[in-house]
Amino acid sequence: MWTLIAMALAALLWLVVFTVGHAGDSGSDGMIMQAVRLVAMGLTALTAAQLLQRLLSYCLLGNKSEGGTASSDLLRAVMNASLYLVVGVIFLRYGLGQDVTSVLATSALVTVILGLALQPTLGHLFSGVSIEIERPLRVGDYVRRDDLEGQVISLSWRSVSLLTDRGTTQVMPNAEFTSRSVEIIRASQPSRHQVVFHMASDSSPSRVMGIALQVLRSNLLGVSRTPAPSVVILGADPMTGTLRFAARFFTLNFLDRSRIASLFMERLWFALLREGLSMPSRSALDWTAEDTVGQALPRQSGDHGGPRVNAALPRHAGAGASALPLLFGQALGVSAHEGQMRADALQALVALPVDLRTQLLDHGRVQLYGPDERCTRGLVGVVIQGRLTEDRPPQPDERVKDLSRLRARVSAISAAGVDAPLMAPESFDLFLSRSALAVGPLAHSLCPRIAGCTDDVSLAYEVLAESIDDGARRLTFLLHSRALPTTRIAAGSWFGWRALVELEDDAYTCRAAQECAVFVWGADTLRQILIRASTTDLESLAALLQGRDPGVRGVTGERLSAWASATA
Repeated sequence: MWTLIAMALAALLWLVVFTVGHAGDSGSDGMIMQAVRLVAMGLTALTAAQLLQRLLSYCLLGNKSEGGTASSDLLRAVMNASLYLVVGVIFLRYGLGQDVTSVLATSALVTVILGLALQPTLGHLFSGVSIEIERPLRVGDYVRRDDLEGQVISLSWRSVSLLTDRGTTQVMPNAEFTSRSVEIIRASQPSRHQVVFHMASDSSPSRVMGIALQVLRSNLLGVSRTPAPSVVILGADPMTGTLRFAARFFTLNFLDRSRIASLFMERLWFALLREGLSMPSRSALDWTAEDTVGQALPRQSGDHGGPRVNAALPRHAGAGASALPLLFGQALGVSAHEGQMRADALQALVALPVDLRTQLLDHGRVQLYGPDERCTRGLVGVVIQGRLTEDRPPQPDERVKDLSRLRARVSAISAAGVDAPLMAPESFDLFLSRSALAVGPLAHSLCPRIAGCTDDVSLAYEVLAESIDDGARRLTFLLHSRALPTTRIAAGSWFGWRALVELEDDAYTCRAAQECAVFVWGADTLRQILIRASTTDLESLAALLQGRDPGVRGVTGERLSAWASATA
Protein backbone atom coordinates (compact mmCIF):
# COMPACT_ATOMS: atom_id res chain seq x y z
CA MET A 1 0.00 0.00 0.00
CA TRP A 2 2.68 2.51 1.03
CA THR A 3 4.84 1.43 -1.90
CA LEU A 4 2.08 2.31 -4.34
CA ILE A 5 1.53 5.69 -2.66
CA ALA A 6 5.26 6.48 -2.84
CA MET A 7 5.37 5.46 -6.52
CA ALA A 8 2.38 7.67 -7.31
CA LEU A 9 3.90 10.69 -5.53
CA ALA A 10 7.27 10.16 -7.21
CA ALA A 11 5.62 9.95 -10.65
CA LEU A 12 3.61 13.13 -9.95
CA LEU A 13 6.70 15.06 -8.84
CA TRP A 14 8.74 13.90 -11.85
CA LEU A 15 5.87 15.02 -14.09
CA VAL A 16 6.02 18.46 -12.49
CA VAL A 17 9.81 18.58 -12.92
CA PHE A 18 9.73 17.65 -16.63
CA THR A 19 6.82 19.92 -17.50
CA VAL A 20 7.55 23.19 -15.68
CA GLY A 21 11.12 22.59 -14.53
CA HIS A 22 12.83 24.68 -17.31
CA ALA A 23 10.43 27.59 -16.81
CA GLY A 24 11.58 28.19 -13.27
CA ASP A 25 15.34 27.77 -13.38
CA SER A 26 16.06 31.22 -11.95
CA GLY A 27 15.28 32.97 -8.71
CA SER A 28 12.98 31.57 -6.08
CA ASP A 29 11.22 29.40 -8.63
CA GLY A 30 14.49 27.63 -9.33
CA MET A 31 15.00 26.87 -5.64
CA ILE A 32 11.49 25.43 -5.40
CA MET A 33 12.00 23.24 -8.46
CA GLN A 34 15.35 22.06 -7.09
CA ALA A 35 13.59 21.00 -3.86
CA VAL A 36 10.88 19.24 -5.86
CA ARG A 37 13.57 17.42 -7.86
CA LEU A 38 15.33 16.25 -4.65
CA VAL A 39 12.04 15.06 -3.14
CA ALA A 40 11.24 13.19 -6.37
CA MET A 41 14.68 11.54 -6.32
CA GLY A 42 14.23 10.58 -2.63
CA LEU A 43 10.82 9.05 -3.24
CA THR A 44 12.21 7.19 -6.25
CA ALA A 45 15.06 5.76 -4.17
CA LEU A 46 12.62 4.76 -1.40
CA THR A 47 10.28 3.10 -3.92
CA ALA A 48 13.17 1.23 -5.51
CA ALA A 49 14.32 0.02 -2.08
CA GLN A 50 10.83 -1.24 -1.20
CA LEU A 51 10.44 -3.05 -4.53
CA LEU A 52 13.87 -4.68 -4.15
CA GLN A 53 12.96 -5.66 -0.59
CA ARG A 54 9.80 -7.44 -1.68
CA LEU A 55 11.57 -9.13 -4.60
CA LEU A 56 14.44 -10.40 -2.46
CA SER A 57 12.05 -11.52 0.29
CA TYR A 58 10.09 -13.59 -2.18
CA CYS A 59 13.13 -15.09 -3.91
CA LEU A 60 15.42 -15.71 -0.93
CA LEU A 61 13.13 -16.08 2.07
CA GLY A 62 10.09 -17.69 0.52
CA ASN A 63 6.47 -17.26 1.50
CA LYS A 64 6.19 -17.48 5.28
CA SER A 65 2.51 -18.31 5.18
CA GLU A 66 3.24 -21.34 2.99
CA GLY A 67 5.92 -22.74 5.24
CA GLY A 68 8.94 -21.16 3.52
CA THR A 69 12.44 -20.99 4.88
CA ALA A 70 11.85 -17.85 6.92
CA SER A 71 11.64 -19.39 10.37
CA SER A 72 12.63 -16.04 11.91
CA ASP A 73 12.64 -12.40 10.91
CA LEU A 74 16.38 -12.03 11.56
CA LEU A 75 17.51 -12.53 7.97
CA ARG A 76 14.72 -10.26 6.79
CA ALA A 77 15.78 -7.51 9.20
CA VAL A 78 19.46 -7.76 8.22
CA MET A 79 18.62 -7.75 4.53
CA ASN A 80 16.32 -4.74 4.89
CA ALA A 81 18.89 -2.77 6.88
CA SER A 82 21.63 -3.49 4.34
CA LEU A 83 19.37 -2.62 1.41
CA TYR A 84 18.25 0.72 2.84
CA LEU A 85 21.83 1.54 3.80
CA VAL A 86 23.04 0.96 0.25
CA VAL A 87 20.18 2.99 -1.22
CA GLY A 88 20.88 5.78 1.28
CA VAL A 89 24.58 5.92 0.34
CA ILE A 90 23.71 6.04 -3.39
CA PHE A 91 21.23 8.84 -2.77
CA LEU A 92 23.83 10.84 -0.82
CA ARG A 93 26.40 10.40 -3.60
CA TYR A 94 24.31 10.97 -6.72
CA GLY A 95 21.26 12.80 -5.37
CA LEU A 96 22.83 15.24 -2.96
CA GLY A 97 26.34 15.19 -4.41
CA GLN A 98 27.97 14.45 -1.05
CA ASP A 99 31.40 12.87 -0.65
CA VAL A 100 30.45 9.59 0.97
CA THR A 101 34.03 8.89 2.12
CA SER A 102 34.25 12.11 4.13
CA VAL A 103 30.77 11.54 5.57
CA LEU A 104 31.75 8.05 6.75
CA ALA A 105 35.02 9.32 8.18
CA THR A 106 33.37 12.08 10.18
CA SER A 107 30.79 9.61 11.52
CA ALA A 108 33.41 7.17 12.85
CA LEU A 109 33.33 8.73 16.31
CA VAL A 110 29.53 8.60 16.34
CA THR A 111 29.70 4.93 15.30
CA VAL A 112 32.02 4.08 18.20
CA ILE A 113 29.75 5.82 20.69
CA LEU A 114 26.67 4.10 19.31
CA GLY A 115 28.48 0.74 19.31
CA LEU A 116 29.31 1.05 23.00
CA ALA A 117 25.78 2.17 23.84
CA LEU A 118 24.18 -0.61 21.80
CA GLN A 119 26.55 -3.36 22.92
CA PRO A 120 23.78 -5.53 24.55
CA THR A 121 21.55 -5.08 21.54
CA LEU A 122 24.37 -5.93 19.15
CA GLY A 123 25.11 -9.02 21.29
CA HIS A 124 21.52 -10.18 20.79
CA LEU A 125 21.80 -9.40 17.09
CA PHE A 126 24.94 -11.46 16.53
CA SER A 127 23.54 -14.27 18.70
CA GLY A 128 20.49 -14.21 16.48
CA VAL A 129 22.76 -14.43 13.43
CA SER A 130 24.39 -17.55 14.87
CA ILE A 131 20.95 -19.05 15.58
CA GLU A 132 19.89 -18.32 12.02
CA ILE A 133 23.05 -19.86 10.55
CA GLU A 134 23.16 -22.97 12.76
CA ARG A 135 19.35 -23.32 12.94
CA PRO A 136 19.33 -25.38 16.18
CA LEU A 137 15.60 -24.81 16.64
CA ARG A 138 12.52 -23.88 14.65
CA VAL A 139 9.10 -22.51 15.37
CA GLY A 140 7.07 -25.28 17.00
CA ASP A 141 10.00 -26.92 18.83
CA TYR A 142 10.07 -27.18 22.62
CA VAL A 143 12.79 -25.70 24.83
CA ARG A 144 13.67 -26.60 28.42
CA ARG A 145 16.33 -25.20 30.73
CA ASP A 146 16.11 -25.32 34.52
CA ASP A 147 12.59 -24.15 35.41
CA LEU A 148 12.03 -22.56 32.02
CA GLU A 149 10.21 -24.59 29.40
CA GLY A 150 7.89 -23.77 26.54
CA GLN A 151 7.13 -24.03 22.85
CA VAL A 152 8.87 -21.70 20.38
CA ILE A 153 6.27 -19.47 18.75
CA SER A 154 8.57 -16.88 17.12
CA LEU A 155 12.23 -16.14 16.42
CA SER A 156 13.37 -12.55 16.04
CA TRP A 157 16.67 -10.72 15.68
CA ARG A 158 16.66 -9.94 19.41
CA SER A 159 14.83 -12.76 21.24
CA VAL A 160 13.07 -16.12 21.19
CA SER A 161 9.42 -16.16 22.30
CA LEU A 162 8.14 -19.23 24.18
CA LEU A 163 4.59 -20.30 24.97
CA THR A 164 4.56 -21.88 28.44
CA ASP A 165 2.20 -24.53 29.79
CA ARG A 166 0.52 -21.75 31.82
CA GLY A 167 -0.64 -20.10 28.59
CA THR A 168 1.75 -17.17 29.01
CA THR A 169 4.48 -15.96 26.65
CA GLN A 170 8.06 -15.77 27.90
CA VAL A 171 10.75 -13.89 25.96
CA MET A 172 14.33 -15.21 26.05
CA PRO A 173 17.02 -12.85 24.65
CA ASN A 174 19.20 -14.43 21.99
CA ALA A 175 22.40 -13.83 23.94
CA GLU A 176 20.89 -15.60 26.95
CA PHE A 177 19.82 -18.46 24.73
CA THR A 178 23.29 -19.04 23.25
CA SER A 179 25.32 -18.41 26.41
CA ARG A 180 24.14 -21.53 28.28
CA SER A 181 23.17 -25.08 27.36
CA VAL A 182 19.51 -25.65 26.61
CA GLU A 183 17.50 -28.78 25.84
CA ILE A 184 15.65 -28.71 22.52
CA ILE A 185 12.80 -31.13 21.78
CA ARG A 186 11.78 -31.34 18.14
CA ALA A 187 8.07 -30.88 17.51
CA SER A 188 7.96 -33.82 15.07
CA GLN A 189 9.95 -36.21 17.26
CA PRO A 190 8.41 -38.00 20.28
CA SER A 191 10.14 -37.21 23.57
CA ARG A 192 10.43 -39.68 26.43
CA HIS A 193 9.18 -38.97 29.93
CA GLN A 194 8.86 -41.09 33.02
CA VAL A 195 6.63 -41.28 36.08
CA VAL A 196 8.22 -42.67 39.25
CA PHE A 197 6.12 -44.58 41.77
CA HIS A 198 6.84 -46.80 44.78
CA MET A 199 5.55 -50.24 45.67
CA ALA A 200 6.09 -52.49 48.67
CA SER A 201 9.13 -54.75 48.29
CA ASP A 202 7.03 -57.86 48.95
CA SER A 203 4.97 -57.14 45.80
CA SER A 204 5.97 -59.16 42.78
CA PRO A 205 8.00 -56.80 40.53
CA SER A 206 6.95 -58.59 37.35
CA ARG A 207 3.30 -58.33 38.37
CA VAL A 208 3.58 -54.63 39.16
CA MET A 209 5.41 -53.96 35.91
CA GLY A 210 2.79 -55.88 33.96
CA ILE A 211 -0.06 -53.87 35.51
CA ALA A 212 1.69 -50.55 34.88
CA LEU A 213 2.49 -51.52 31.30
CA GLN A 214 -1.12 -52.49 30.72
CA VAL A 215 -2.20 -49.06 31.95
CA LEU A 216 0.28 -47.35 29.61
CA ARG A 217 -1.22 -49.28 26.70
CA SER A 218 -4.83 -48.48 27.66
CA ASN A 219 -5.25 -45.71 25.10
CA LEU A 220 -3.97 -42.90 27.31
CA LEU A 221 -4.57 -39.68 25.40
CA GLY A 222 -1.24 -38.25 24.26
CA VAL A 223 0.92 -41.38 24.64
CA SER A 224 2.63 -42.41 21.39
CA ARG A 225 2.50 -46.06 20.38
CA THR A 226 5.95 -45.88 18.80
CA PRO A 227 8.39 -45.98 20.44
CA ALA A 228 6.55 -48.35 22.75
CA PRO A 229 6.15 -47.46 26.44
CA SER A 230 8.03 -49.45 29.06
CA VAL A 231 8.31 -49.98 32.82
CA VAL A 232 11.64 -50.45 34.63
CA ILE A 233 12.86 -50.86 38.21
CA LEU A 234 15.02 -47.96 39.33
CA GLY A 235 16.13 -49.52 42.59
CA ALA A 236 15.17 -50.10 46.22
CA ASP A 237 14.59 -47.57 48.97
CA PRO A 238 16.05 -49.09 52.18
CA MET A 239 14.45 -46.42 54.37
CA THR A 240 10.89 -47.48 53.52
CA GLY A 241 11.47 -50.99 52.22
CA THR A 242 9.91 -50.15 48.85
CA LEU A 243 10.91 -50.59 45.24
CA ARG A 244 11.06 -47.61 42.89
CA PHE A 245 9.52 -48.13 39.47
CA ALA A 246 9.54 -45.80 36.45
CA ALA A 247 6.82 -45.85 33.81
CA ARG A 248 8.33 -44.47 30.60
CA PHE A 249 6.28 -43.18 27.71
CA PHE A 250 6.76 -41.04 24.60
CA THR A 251 4.60 -38.10 23.55
CA LEU A 252 4.60 -35.48 20.81
CA ASN A 253 3.17 -32.81 23.13
CA PHE A 254 6.00 -31.99 25.51
CA LEU A 255 4.00 -29.49 27.58
CA ASP A 256 1.17 -32.01 28.07
CA ARG A 257 3.27 -34.59 29.91
CA SER A 258 2.00 -33.53 33.37
CA ARG A 259 -1.58 -34.25 32.37
CA ILE A 260 -0.56 -37.62 30.91
CA ALA A 261 1.37 -38.50 34.07
CA SER A 262 -1.61 -37.54 36.24
CA LEU A 263 -3.97 -39.67 34.15
CA PHE A 264 -1.53 -42.59 34.30
CA MET A 265 -1.24 -42.42 38.11
CA GLU A 266 -5.01 -42.22 38.46
CA ARG A 267 -5.56 -45.33 36.35
CA LEU A 268 -2.64 -47.14 37.97
CA TRP A 269 -4.20 -46.65 41.40
CA PHE A 270 -7.43 -48.30 40.27
CA ALA A 271 -5.61 -51.07 38.38
CA LEU A 272 -3.46 -51.97 41.38
CA LEU A 273 -6.45 -52.00 43.70
CA ARG A 274 -8.32 -54.37 41.38
CA GLU A 275 -5.34 -56.74 41.50
CA GLY A 276 -5.18 -56.72 45.29
CA LEU A 277 -2.24 -54.30 45.51
CA SER A 278 -1.88 -50.71 46.63
CA MET A 279 0.77 -48.04 46.73
CA PRO A 280 2.61 -47.56 50.04
CA SER A 281 1.14 -45.29 52.66
CA ARG A 282 3.20 -43.01 54.88
CA SER A 283 5.03 -45.91 56.47
CA ALA A 284 5.32 -49.01 54.35
CA LEU A 285 7.27 -50.72 57.16
CA ASP A 286 4.27 -50.61 59.52
CA TRP A 287 1.92 -52.49 57.19
CA THR A 288 0.23 -55.60 58.50
CA ALA A 289 -2.10 -58.09 56.92
CA GLU A 290 -4.95 -56.83 59.08
CA ASP A 291 -4.85 -53.12 58.24
CA THR A 292 -3.83 -53.28 54.55
CA VAL A 293 -6.66 -53.28 52.03
CA GLY A 294 -4.25 -53.63 49.11
CA GLN A 295 -2.46 -56.79 50.24
CA ALA A 296 -2.39 -59.71 47.83
CA LEU A 297 -5.49 -61.84 48.33
CA PRO A 298 -6.14 -65.41 47.23
CA ARG A 299 -8.04 -65.59 43.98
CA GLN A 300 -10.69 -67.92 42.68
CA SER A 301 -10.11 -69.71 39.42
CA GLY A 302 -10.99 -67.38 36.59
CA ASP A 303 -10.96 -64.28 38.79
CA HIS A 304 -8.51 -61.39 38.65
CA GLY A 305 -7.88 -60.59 42.31
CA GLY A 306 -8.82 -57.34 44.00
CA PRO A 307 -10.70 -56.43 47.15
CA ARG A 308 -13.40 -59.01 47.80
CA VAL A 309 -16.57 -59.30 49.79
CA ASN A 310 -16.21 -62.88 51.03
CA ALA A 311 -17.67 -65.29 53.53
CA ALA A 312 -17.65 -62.64 56.24
CA LEU A 313 -20.84 -61.26 54.72
CA PRO A 314 -24.17 -62.32 56.28
CA ARG A 315 -25.29 -65.80 55.25
CA HIS A 316 -29.02 -65.09 55.23
CA ALA A 317 -31.32 -62.24 54.37
CA GLY A 318 -31.60 -59.52 56.94
CA ALA A 319 -28.87 -60.83 59.21
CA GLY A 320 -26.00 -58.48 59.81
CA ALA A 321 -27.42 -55.78 57.53
CA SER A 322 -25.96 -53.07 59.71
CA ALA A 323 -22.49 -54.54 59.15
CA LEU A 324 -22.67 -54.13 55.36
CA PRO A 325 -21.62 -50.45 55.28
CA LEU A 326 -18.57 -51.17 57.42
CA LEU A 327 -17.58 -54.21 55.34
CA PHE A 328 -17.90 -52.32 52.10
CA GLY A 329 -16.08 -49.34 53.54
CA GLN A 330 -13.16 -51.55 54.58
CA ALA A 331 -13.08 -53.41 51.26
CA LEU A 332 -13.04 -50.23 49.19
CA GLY A 333 -11.04 -48.05 51.55
CA VAL A 334 -13.83 -45.48 51.90
CA SER A 335 -15.96 -44.10 54.68
CA ALA A 336 -18.85 -45.98 56.27
CA HIS A 337 -21.25 -43.53 54.63
CA GLU A 338 -20.06 -44.44 51.14
CA GLY A 339 -20.08 -48.08 52.16
CA GLN A 340 -23.74 -47.67 53.10
CA MET A 341 -24.51 -46.29 49.65
CA ARG A 342 -22.83 -49.22 47.95
CA ALA A 343 -24.44 -51.74 50.27
CA ASP A 344 -27.84 -50.25 49.43
CA ALA A 345 -27.08 -50.63 45.70
CA LEU A 346 -26.44 -54.35 46.23
CA GLN A 347 -30.04 -54.73 47.29
CA ALA A 348 -30.50 -55.73 43.64
CA LEU A 349 -29.72 -59.22 44.98
CA VAL A 350 -32.57 -59.18 47.48
CA ALA A 351 -35.09 -60.49 44.93
CA LEU A 352 -33.08 -63.69 44.52
CA PRO A 353 -33.60 -66.82 46.61
CA VAL A 354 -31.52 -66.97 49.78
CA ASP A 355 -29.16 -69.77 48.73
CA LEU A 356 -28.31 -68.20 45.37
CA ARG A 357 -27.96 -64.73 46.89
CA THR A 358 -25.60 -66.08 49.53
CA GLN A 359 -23.41 -67.81 46.94
CA LEU A 360 -23.23 -64.67 44.83
CA LEU A 361 -22.33 -62.50 47.81
CA ASP A 362 -19.67 -64.94 48.98
CA HIS A 363 -17.86 -65.27 45.66
CA GLY A 364 -18.23 -61.78 44.25
CA ARG A 365 -15.77 -58.97 44.67
CA VAL A 366 -15.74 -55.19 44.47
CA GLN A 367 -13.73 -53.46 41.74
CA LEU A 368 -13.12 -49.75 41.28
CA TYR A 369 -12.67 -48.03 37.91
CA GLY A 370 -11.53 -44.51 37.17
CA PRO A 371 -13.12 -42.16 34.61
CA ASP A 372 -12.93 -43.43 31.01
CA GLU A 373 -11.22 -46.64 32.12
CA ARG A 374 -12.12 -49.88 30.36
CA CYS A 375 -13.69 -52.62 32.43
CA THR A 376 -12.07 -56.04 32.50
CA ARG A 377 -13.49 -58.31 29.82
CA GLY A 378 -15.19 -61.55 30.75
CA LEU A 379 -16.74 -60.23 33.97
CA VAL A 380 -20.41 -59.83 34.82
CA GLY A 381 -21.86 -57.90 37.70
CA VAL A 382 -23.90 -55.03 39.00
CA VAL A 383 -23.00 -51.34 39.21
CA ILE A 384 -22.75 -50.27 42.85
CA GLN A 385 -21.95 -46.60 42.41
CA GLY A 386 -21.35 -44.34 39.43
CA ARG A 387 -22.20 -45.18 35.84
CA LEU A 388 -20.84 -47.29 33.00
CA THR A 389 -21.22 -46.80 29.26
CA GLU A 390 -21.25 -49.69 26.82
CA ASP A 391 -20.42 -49.32 23.12
CA ARG A 392 -23.60 -51.21 22.25
CA PRO A 393 -26.42 -49.27 20.57
CA PRO A 394 -29.28 -48.90 23.06
CA GLN A 395 -32.66 -50.50 22.56
CA PRO A 396 -35.00 -48.34 20.40
CA ASP A 397 -37.51 -47.81 23.19
CA GLU A 398 -34.72 -46.78 25.60
CA ARG A 399 -33.33 -44.36 23.02
CA VAL A 400 -36.71 -42.70 22.53
CA LYS A 401 -37.10 -42.26 26.30
CA ASP A 402 -33.61 -40.78 26.65
CA LEU A 403 -34.25 -38.29 23.84
CA SER A 404 -37.59 -37.26 25.33
CA ARG A 405 -36.06 -36.70 28.75
CA LEU A 406 -33.21 -34.65 27.30
CA ARG A 407 -35.58 -32.47 25.23
CA ALA A 408 -37.67 -31.77 28.32
CA ARG A 409 -34.62 -30.84 30.41
CA VAL A 410 -33.20 -28.56 27.70
CA SER A 411 -36.49 -26.74 27.15
CA ALA A 412 -36.97 -26.30 30.90
CA ILE A 413 -33.79 -24.30 31.48
CA SER A 414 -32.88 -20.84 30.27
CA ALA A 415 -29.54 -19.64 28.97
CA ALA A 416 -28.85 -17.93 32.30
CA GLY A 417 -29.38 -21.15 34.24
CA VAL A 418 -26.93 -23.28 32.26
CA ASP A 419 -24.52 -25.31 34.36
CA ALA A 420 -21.00 -26.25 33.34
CA PRO A 421 -20.93 -28.73 30.42
CA LEU A 422 -21.04 -32.36 31.49
CA MET A 423 -19.07 -33.40 28.42
CA ALA A 424 -15.33 -33.59 28.26
CA PRO A 425 -13.81 -30.24 27.13
CA GLU A 426 -12.54 -31.71 23.84
CA SER A 427 -15.94 -33.23 23.03
CA PHE A 428 -17.77 -30.00 23.87
CA ASP A 429 -15.45 -27.83 21.75
CA LEU A 430 -15.93 -30.14 18.77
CA PHE A 431 -19.69 -30.24 19.37
CA LEU A 432 -19.86 -26.42 19.48
CA SER A 433 -17.74 -25.90 16.35
CA ARG A 434 -19.72 -28.40 14.26
CA SER A 435 -23.01 -27.01 15.53
CA ALA A 436 -21.97 -23.44 14.68
CA LEU A 437 -21.38 -24.50 11.08
CA ALA A 438 -24.79 -26.20 10.96
CA VAL A 439 -27.10 -23.75 12.74
CA GLY A 440 -25.05 -20.55 12.94
CA PRO A 441 -24.98 -18.21 15.98
CA LEU A 442 -27.85 -20.14 17.58
CA ALA A 443 -25.33 -22.84 18.50
CA HIS A 444 -23.61 -20.61 21.08
CA SER A 445 -26.77 -20.50 23.20
CA LEU A 446 -28.16 -23.95 22.40
CA CYS A 447 -25.02 -26.08 22.78
CA PRO A 448 -24.24 -25.08 26.40
CA ARG A 449 -27.85 -25.83 27.37
CA ILE A 450 -27.67 -29.30 25.82
CA ALA A 451 -24.19 -30.07 27.16
CA GLY A 452 -25.28 -28.94 30.63
CA CYS A 453 -27.97 -31.63 30.66
CA THR A 454 -26.10 -34.69 29.33
CA ASP A 455 -22.64 -36.12 28.82
CA ASP A 456 -23.89 -38.49 26.09
CA VAL A 457 -22.39 -36.98 22.94
CA SER A 458 -24.62 -38.92 20.55
CA LEU A 459 -27.78 -37.73 22.34
CA ALA A 460 -26.53 -34.14 22.21
CA TYR A 461 -25.98 -34.33 18.45
CA GLU A 462 -29.44 -35.83 17.85
CA VAL A 463 -31.21 -33.17 19.90
CA LEU A 464 -29.37 -30.32 18.20
CA ALA A 465 -29.99 -31.86 14.76
CA GLU A 466 -33.70 -31.24 15.32
CA SER A 467 -32.94 -27.50 14.98
CA ILE A 468 -31.58 -27.96 11.44
CA ASP A 469 -34.38 -27.40 8.92
CA ASP A 470 -32.59 -28.69 5.81
CA GLY A 471 -32.73 -32.50 5.67
CA ALA A 472 -29.50 -32.97 3.75
CA ARG A 473 -27.61 -30.65 6.07
CA ARG A 474 -29.07 -32.42 9.09
CA LEU A 475 -27.93 -35.81 7.76
CA THR A 476 -24.44 -34.44 7.05
CA PHE A 477 -24.24 -33.04 10.58
CA LEU A 478 -25.14 -36.41 12.10
CA LEU A 479 -22.78 -38.32 9.82
CA HIS A 480 -19.87 -36.03 10.67
CA SER A 481 -20.58 -36.07 14.38
CA ARG A 482 -18.54 -39.26 14.93
CA ALA A 483 -20.64 -39.83 18.04
CA LEU A 484 -21.71 -43.47 18.21
CA PRO A 485 -24.79 -44.26 20.31
CA THR A 486 -23.89 -45.99 23.55
CA THR A 487 -25.84 -47.69 26.31
CA ARG A 488 -25.72 -46.08 29.73
CA ILE A 489 -25.61 -48.47 32.70
CA ALA A 490 -26.62 -46.67 35.87
CA ALA A 491 -26.16 -47.68 39.50
CA GLY A 492 -28.23 -50.77 40.34
CA SER A 493 -28.13 -52.12 36.76
CA TRP A 494 -26.52 -55.42 35.75
CA PHE A 495 -24.07 -55.76 32.87
CA GLY A 496 -22.07 -58.33 30.91
CA TRP A 497 -24.58 -61.18 30.89
CA ARG A 498 -25.52 -60.88 27.22
CA ALA A 499 -22.00 -61.71 26.03
CA LEU A 500 -21.44 -64.24 28.80
CA VAL A 501 -24.38 -66.50 27.91
CA GLU A 502 -23.56 -66.11 24.19
CA LEU A 503 -26.62 -64.17 23.13
CA GLU A 504 -24.24 -62.39 20.76
CA ASP A 505 -20.92 -63.20 19.14
CA ASP A 506 -18.92 -60.08 20.02
CA ALA A 507 -18.48 -58.73 23.53
CA TYR A 508 -19.02 -54.99 23.84
CA THR A 509 -16.58 -52.87 25.77
CA CYS A 510 -17.71 -51.18 28.97
CA ARG A 511 -16.13 -47.94 30.15
CA ALA A 512 -16.52 -46.01 33.35
CA ALA A 513 -18.30 -42.75 32.57
CA GLN A 514 -17.12 -41.52 35.97
CA GLU A 515 -15.42 -43.02 39.00
CA CYS A 516 -17.51 -46.07 39.79
CA ALA A 517 -17.61 -49.27 41.83
CA VAL A 518 -18.94 -52.59 40.53
CA PHE A 519 -19.63 -55.95 42.19
CA VAL A 520 -18.49 -58.65 39.77
CA TRP A 521 -17.98 -62.35 39.24
CA GLY A 522 -15.60 -64.20 36.93
CA ALA A 523 -16.96 -66.60 34.32
CA ASP A 524 -15.54 -69.73 35.97
CA THR A 525 -16.74 -68.72 39.42
CA LEU A 526 -20.22 -67.91 38.13
CA ARG A 527 -20.39 -71.20 36.23
CA GLN A 528 -19.75 -73.16 39.44
CA ILE A 529 -22.45 -71.22 41.26
CA LEU A 530 -25.09 -71.74 38.56
CA ILE A 531 -24.31 -75.47 38.19
CA ARG A 532 -25.33 -75.99 41.85
CA ALA A 533 -28.35 -73.67 41.58
CA SER A 534 -31.87 -75.10 41.35
CA THR A 535 -34.27 -74.51 38.48
CA THR A 536 -36.24 -72.04 40.60
CA ASP A 537 -33.07 -70.10 41.40
CA LEU A 538 -32.13 -69.88 37.73
CA GLU A 539 -35.60 -68.70 36.72
CA SER A 540 -35.48 -66.02 39.42
CA LEU A 541 -32.07 -64.87 38.21
CA ALA A 542 -33.26 -64.76 34.58
CA ALA A 543 -36.31 -62.69 35.56
CA LEU A 544 -34.11 -60.29 37.52
CA LEU A 545 -31.68 -59.89 34.62
CA GLN A 546 -34.43 -59.12 32.12
CA GLY A 547 -35.47 -56.18 34.26
CA ARG A 548 -32.01 -54.92 35.32
CA ASP A 549 -29.61 -55.60 32.41
CA PRO A 550 -30.30 -53.30 29.40
CA GLY A 551 -28.70 -55.82 27.04
CA VAL A 552 -30.65 -58.89 28.13
CA ARG A 553 -34.03 -59.59 26.58
CA GLY A 554 -34.15 -63.30 25.74
CA VAL A 555 -32.26 -64.93 28.61
CA THR A 556 -34.12 -67.70 30.43
CA GLY A 557 -33.37 -70.05 33.29
CA GLU A 558 -32.96 -72.87 30.79
CA ARG A 559 -30.43 -70.80 28.84
CA LEU A 560 -28.45 -70.08 31.99
CA SER A 561 -28.46 -73.77 32.90
CA ALA A 562 -27.27 -74.76 29.42
CA TRP A 563 -24.44 -72.21 29.57
CA ALA A 564 -23.34 -73.36 33.02
CA SER A 565 -23.34 -77.01 31.99
CA ALA A 566 -21.36 -76.44 28.80
CA THR A 567 -17.61 -77.15 28.93
CA ALA A 568 -15.31 -74.14 28.85
